[in-house]
Amino acid sequence: MTQLLTGAPIWVWPLLGVLILMGLRACKERSAPVLLIYGLPALGLLGLRSVAALSAETWIWALFAVGYGVGCW
Repeated sequence: MTQLLTGAPIWVWPLLGVLILMGLRACKERSAPVLLIYGLPALGLLGLRSVAALSAETWIWALFAVGYGVGCW
């Protein structure tokens, strides 16, 4: 157990602290604007550039469209 504490790199401890704080903040009830929630599917359009950069076949575009549709639903 002591090797775990002494063998960890120094950057691990601040990261652990930040992750614990983020987890505690996530436990509280929060609200988000409705416009933000309905705008999130628009982020999927950013994936179009990545898929277009591939030498994609038709089935890849179909798979992307299905995944995007499921994500929007």
